[in-house]
Amino acid sequence: MSAANGNAFLTPRHGHRPAPTANVLVVVALVVAGLGFATLRSGPATGTSTSDVRVTAAATSTSSAADPATGSKPADSGQVVADWWTASDVTQDLPAGTGPVALPRGSQRVDGYWLGYPHSLTGAVAAAVEYARHSQCLDLACVDANHRMIISPDWPQGRARSLEGMKLNRKTIGLPDGVAVPAGASVAVSPMAFRLDADVSGPDLGAQTPQVRVMLLVYQNLAGPTIRPTNRVLVLPVPLHWDGHRWVIVHGDRNYHQYGAMPGTPKAQSLGWRDIVS
Repeated sequence: MSAANGNAFLTPRHGHRPAPTANVLVVVALVVAGLGFATLRSGPATGTSTSDVRVTAAATSTSSAADPATGSKPADSGQVVADWWTASDVTQDLPAGTGPVALPRGSQRVDGYWLGYPHSLTGAVAAAVEYARHSQCLDLACVDANHRMIISPDWPQGRARSLEGMKLNRKTIGLPDGVAVPAGASVAVSPMAFRLDADVSGPDLGAQTPQVRVMLLVYQNLAGPTIRPTNRVLVLPVPLHWDGHRWVIVHGDRNYHQYGAMPGTPKAQSLGWRDIVS
């Protein structure tokens, strides 16, 4: 994306949403670039049945706390309850209601990354949207750039998780390890909506503890040697911590497949998703 079109990913895509290749078939969970996705598949990945998709325990980080029934109760209709934030200095600047939310733009562009988001809830969502764009790594250069620019240096396993995600991305599109990424091979996401997890930690609980956990509802586009161009819907949790200067990704991803829905639908709204607008 050119500097002239900076932050174009925040432009509303109503009326221009990628068309799924088939009806939703099955929900799976996986890790991509160190971030936990819940996937609402929208078509066969390789021309074979989607039953060929396999999910293992190692593919996602889960805990009983991720289940709303066990204490991590999400916000109704995506609204933020003020007392969640009494232990935090994050500015609560999300507008009330369930409608679309305009997000702030990054104040600086460094090596292709928009940075400089405010220490506020809308700033965290905007940072999550930007960071999601860079999460779909297929090579080490992407992994290293993410580790340098958007992943907390205080998360020792951050780079290892990114490498795990890169390998899974390559496997998904049929790209063997060690092979250069060919023209036309890609994995990309378009964030469409967001919601916040109520399990938010205060700023004094450690650099690896999420201060704000943003969930994004995204379209993922896949293309590669063994996969025809395919769109699918993903739920992407982005756990963020304010390091004193910027938002950074930290450990804390979970499986949120229960929030899977097609963007812009009544179901998505009923699950608390709020559309992203510029």
